[in-house]
Amino acid sequence: MTTRLHRWLFALCASFTAMTLQAEPLLNGISSYTKLGQEQFLAGLYLPSTTTDVGTALNVGGERRLELRITASSVSARSLSRMWIEGIAINIAGDQLQANAEGMVEFTKLTKGRLRTGDTLVIDDLPGEGISVSVNGVDMGKIRRAPNLFNMLLSTWVGSVPLSSEFRDAVMAGGDIDANLLGRYRATSPSEERIAAVEAWKAPKPAPAQVAASKPAPVSAPTVSAPTVSAPAVTAPVLAAASKPDVASPSGTAAQKPVVEQPKVTQPAVAKPTPKPTPTQVAAAKPVNNAFLDDEELDEEEEPLLTAASLVSRQLYHSKLLRWTYKNIRYPKRALQRGQEGSVRIAIIIDRNGKVLDMQPLEESRHSLLNSEAVKAVERSDPFPPMPQDLQGERFEFTLPITFSIPKG
Repeated sequence: MTTRLHRWLFALCASFTAMTLQAEPLLNGISSYTKLGQEQFLAGLYLPSTTTDVGTALNVGGERRLELRITASSVSARSLSRMWIEGIAINIAGDQLQANAEGMVEFTKLTKGRLRTGDTLVIDDLPGEGISVSVNGVDMGKIRRAPNLFNMLLSTWVGSVPLSSEFRDAVMAGGDIDANLLGRYRATSPSEERIAAVEAWKAPKPAPAQVAASKPAPVSAPTVSAPTVSAPAVTAPVLAAASKPDVASPSGTAAQKPVVEQPKVTQPAVAKPTPKPTPTQVAAAKPVNNAFLDDEELDEEEEPLLTAASLVSRQLYHSKLLRWTYKNIRYPKRALQRGQEGSVRIAIIIDRNGKVLDMQPLEESRHSLLNSEAVKAVERSDPFPPMPQDLQGERFEFTLPITFSIPKG
């Protein structure tokens, strides 16, 4: 009798353990991602158990999930890919990125369509199976060749240089979620039309011969030559890569050892009678630059083909650009005296020679002195090192994160 009881208890415990392992992950936190003052999506982080500790979130066993619920009218796959790639390159060691580069390239190819309001992108980390990606409940595919890819994606949100410190704090809320934000999150869902549209993404594209055969032949002209469709020149910003961890983060360079700014900043001499506006003037003249927002008319196919080699090359180049800029950051004297701290993130477009073509603050601190200094640091860094020969495109877009922090003690 005792043996049977032990067996029954053992089976019950085993069944309970299996049920626990298969349980749905819990919603740990929700955050809003804003770009140029416009909300793009609500982000949800799901973990086997809620926590406020980043290390636990990165190392806990069991199923985890990243969920993006789109609130903007349109978010391109190109924009999301750049967000992941930059965040990974800033927060992840170069050897890890190289080991998972093929998986990252595969991941960026799973969502090629443009997401609309209400669409839901889900990234599941399934132990022993890899990463599963779905949009509006439609399976986009699985990635099994990159065992650390989920942690790399998660580090974009909660790593040492996240999308913003507020973003990280919100997704690491340990289940303590604002009721209004939770209500908005739950109310954001795809329509039946959008579900059907996403299902159509997986339909095989017709072969060129089938497309040509389906078009009616013109009858008026005596001689008809088949039109040749040529791809437009690639002028859109390419997918940016970011720095390796061997690059000191803003809080580890100029932010920890503030340098008192000189009373006067020498501006570059202008030889032409009509001076060209500085990046500061450009940024102030137009509050929102559409070059940094999703372009409805930009064909996703115009992007240069992303490969594992080009992904690593972009990371190395972005690392060089950040090092180049950080040495030109000066902590404003008045900001130091007032104890002002904060984070600034700037989007920058340069040409192949490293000359700044455009710039736009993506995230600003509460202090104008810090925001102004971040822009001035870009001015001092212009021109940047030229683009490497192995990078395609006529210009390069990258994000510059700066954290102004006064050492304590």
